[in-house]
Amino acid sequence: MFQLVIQILACMFMTRYTMGPGCERFYKGCCQGFFWNSKTQKCERCMPGYTGVNCSSSCPYPYYGVDCQRSCKCSRNMCDVSTGCNSLTTVQTECISGYIGEKCRGKCAYPYYGVDCQGQCDCDEKRCDFSTGCTDLIKGIA
Repeated sequence: MFQLVIQILACMFMTRYTMGPGCERFYKGCCQGFFWNSKTQKCERCMPGYTGVNCSSSCPYPYYGVDCQRSCKCSRNMCDVSTGCNSLTTVQTECISGYIGEKCRGKCAYPYYGVDCQGQCDCDEKRCDFSTGCTDLIKGIA
């Protein structure tokens, strides 16, 4: 268990990379917190609320969101692993950068990025991050 926690933390600090040293033993070389997208043929970050090898684990209560970094301040049955505390009277109106749709589970598709996918990359798909736009690094190269 301790080794798994260390591996998760190591990959979390490699946020600019989807593949890297120590990740070769995982499916298609994707680090924990990423999954292999057979359509795009590359490693992609897990949807908010999911983590681990090939995004196979949901955040444990009370944690939620991207990399399980946020904490619910509500009961277990009101805490959604992706969006946090649910309320019967309020509706989430804005997703974090790079995500759209119901419960913010959809990811911006190339060439769009950012809040509500309003930005548009003017670089190739390999350099377009769905959350922040064009990057200087090509994903997958450590």
